[in-house]
Amino acid sequence: SAAYTYSSATPDTIYIVYTFSSSVGPCTYYHETNDIIISANATLLIYDSNGDNIQTVNQGQSTEFYFEVQACQTAIDTRLALNYSIYYQDSASATKVLISNLTNYVSNNSITYKMNFDGTVLLGSYPTGYTYSTSLPNSHFPLAPSTVINNYQFDFFRLYYMNDRRFDVGINNFIKPGIYTFEYELVTNYEDVAQTIPKGFLVGVNVDPGQRLGGNQFFSGTYYPKVWASNTMTITVNPVPTPAPPTPIEPTPIQVSEVTPELAVYPNPTTPEQSVNVELSHFVGDAILTVTTVNGKVIERVPITVTEGQKSVIHTISNSVPGMYFVTITTKETILTKKLIVQPK
Repeated sequence: SAAYTYSSATPDTIYIVYTFSSSVGPCTYYHETNDIIISANATLLIYDSNGDNIQTVNQGQSTEFYFEVQACQTAIDTRLALNYSIYYQDSASATKVLISNLTNYVSNNSITYKMNFDGTVLLGSYPTGYTYSTSLPNSHFPLAPSTVINNYQFDFFRLYYMNDRRFDVGINNFIKPGIYTFEYELVTNYEDVAQTIPKGFLVGVNVDPGQRLGGNQFFSGTYYPKVWASNTMTITVNPVPTPAPPTPIEPTPIQVSEVTPELAVYPNPTTPEQSVNVELSHFVGDAILTVTTVNGKVIERVPITVTEGQKSVIHTISNSVPGMYFVTITTKETILTKKLIVQPK
């Protein structure tokens, strides 16, 4: 046993990691609740790129996380799958509700699982691994008939393949803000209540000579499940903030000449995306240049400054199509408008 005294007066979170050895190699178990559970059974790690099992993203943002199985002292030929359920709550104080349909929560109505075959003989046939999507928010991984390799369907993997291998879970983006909890259980199903006869059939796909990838019919008929380990990923989805309304552009005080300003726009006619000269005679100072359609739709509204000795301001009308436009110059003292024709190139 060991004792640890936390002497700081500042509250903090302490993470305790227990490490122990098993017959198949060292096994590290991570647990972040008040109850520290240590077992020789296979363990389930769930984490993101930062090593956390808690994420915060924005509405419409994609994300991913990973799970990994460690054998510890569990037999390497154990047949395993992940039962999973996805829960939703609109606030931290709300009750978790089991999601029955992903349509209103996740884009494309699906989550994606990716399996890699690094270090196995399957890598030659599947160099990028195997990826499939599922629309089921309450099911298990792998899931036949979606998982088909070499014409075989899979409902479970052998621990030989799953051990110390990272599997990816991807969500294209979240539609609805709130808190999502992904709960996973690492399970084996047995045909008998004594849990001595594994459920399902091994199929002829080898990840290494003599070592089968997994099998099917894991979840068919009557079975007796054993839960080896469980873990969660909690993702908080923040709503997209409402953009602030645009700040009105107010002209700054300008110098007014004794002669009335005059406006000229040339070349006129012009063509789309061609620069035009906006000439404002007898004027020095700040103004607003506005381009509108004949229907009054504002195409552009930008501030301009005419300096002493400057004859014109060169401007390109963006996204213009052939037609008639009005170019308006607004100063503190007056409003001037000219018609501009944009012809096809």
